Amino acid sequence: MAAELQRSGGRGLALAAAGSTRRAIRRRESAVYGDQRTARHGQVTPGCDPPCVESPRAVWLDMRVTLVLAGGLLLGSALTVGGWVAATASTGPAGDVVATTTNYRVQMPTTLRAGRHTFAYTNSGSVPHELLLFRTDLPANALPLRSDGNVDEESPLLLKVLDSGNATVPNGSAAVPTKVSLAPGHYVAVCNLPAHYHLGMSLNVTVV
Repeated sequence: MAAELQRSGGRGLALAAAGSTRRAIRRRESAVYGDQRTARHGQVTPGCDPPCVESPRAVWLDMRVTLVLAGGLLLGSALTVGGWVAATASTGPAGDVVATTTNYRVQMPTTLRAGRHTFAYTNSGSVPHELLLFRTDLPANALPLRSDGNVDEESPLLLKVLDSGNATVPNGSAAVPTKVSLAPGHYVAVCNLPAHYHLGMSLNVTVV
């Protein structure tokens, strides 16, 4: 009887030892295969023993969230920069009448409403220019001249109602108000820097 019990106890210990060994082997295999699967498909979640392997779907979802956040940041930066560029590009002289000088033309509306105006003047030429506006009954190509061939700004046939001042450098600009309220009638816009009038820098304007 004692021998029987000893044999039964020995078999129990042997089975327990075998079971413990199998469990240890399974844990080892799970760790090894889990690491291999992770290297191919997923990521190991810290704190798991054996390591827990995240599915490829979970990893892809994490990547999508990261990409969406990064895209949102980039879009916000682009909009900010775009807004700054647009604001910078739109910056210019304030005025209700846009006037431009080039080589060698005066460009502006040829019909204006009576009253006071502010000219948003820009020199888009490659050399200095200016902008003058005279009230006169004379056509743009027949203004009184001085002996040097430039327009005689002091002639009684001309009434200067706008003057941009000193020569405006290329790409320069200024807001130039009229000296008086413009009455209905005929006017001529001119650049009167040396020889510019003869090069074609005059324009007939009507105020209504």
